[in-house]
Amino acid sequence: MKSVLIITQKSDPHADAVIRELERLKCKVLRVNTETFLNSYQLDLGFDKNFDAYGFLSDNFDRSVDLNKLIGAYYRKPIDVVAHSDISIEGAKDFSIREGEEMLKFLYTFPNLKWVNDPFSIRKSQVKFGQLQTAYNLGLKIPRTIITNKPNEARNFIKELNENVLCKSLQTTFVKVNNIPVHSFAHRLSKHELKEQIDKVRFAPTLFQEYIEKKIELRINVIGNKVFATEIDSQSLEITKFDWRKTNPWDIPHRPYELPPKLEKQLIAFVKHYSLSFGAIDMIKTPNDDYVFLENNPNGQWYWIEMITKQPLAQNIAELLISNNQ
Repeated sequence: MKSVLIITQKSDPHADAVIRELERLKCKVLRVNTETFLNSYQLDLGFDKNFDAYGFLSDNFDRSVDLNKLIGAYYRKPIDVVAHSDISIEGAKDFSIREGEEMLKFLYTFPNLKWVNDPFSIRKSQVKFGQLQTAYNLGLKIPRTIITNKPNEARNFIKELNENVLCKSLQTTFVKVNNIPVHSFAHRLSKHELKEQIDKVRFAPTLFQEYIEKKIELRINVIGNKVFATEIDSQSLEITKFDWRKTNPWDIPHRPYELPPKLEKQLIAFVKHYSLSFGAIDMIKTPNDDYVFLENNPNGQWYWIEMITKQPLAQNIAELLISNNQ
């Protein structure tokens, strides 16, 4: 029987959906939830007397896989490792966590293991500036963008674009304000902010980007050589005009969308450039019907799109995992 490994966390409906599809395809699955890695799993890696690598991974329910026999592995949404529950000394907890995280890295580099997506390729591909450069080199349109912690550079860029500018974080999704998590959304700068807040750029590098007028937004899931595009009518609500994530996605019309064949090929090439086999790409279609690339999420969320549009994303990810052409 074919076997697949899934690395994620306890609360992950995306992994749940893929596992259901894999079981339908008669594939054995071992799921590793990283927050319980040290309490619930045993990993044995090494070299035999012929110096061939071996690896065996099992859980507390006696489910196990031989890493050399895995047909594929899915790196979904792992979170931080937690110390073993039997450890009470803080220093020992820290040591246990660091060693557990490092052992996962050994797992991620196990020879010939086919990942969707490779964890180290994900890290490289997440850098937004590099994404924009790659997209441009492949012939895609991108917004004018700068990243700076120099207030005068920010002012000059904003003036050049007639104050038609968005502000975005480079990486951080949530920040804590008075100990309350607050989401970091893309934000179109007001005249007051342009005048009163720009000096604060010196405190942290900030991404400023040309604001592109939208007809619709597109979330495009590239799965191997297949492309599933979804139209998101973000302009139908005032709250989502600058960032559709500001409300429940079920409040915004979603529809399957057919991309031009040339654009599909460019997006597949973009994902493959980073040695990935999955990408969740955000684009804009302008009122002039131009397509503008914004960013790629190499292990981004997709299950809400399947639930709303009925596109078979979980099925195609499962089929990709057990195929030989990842």
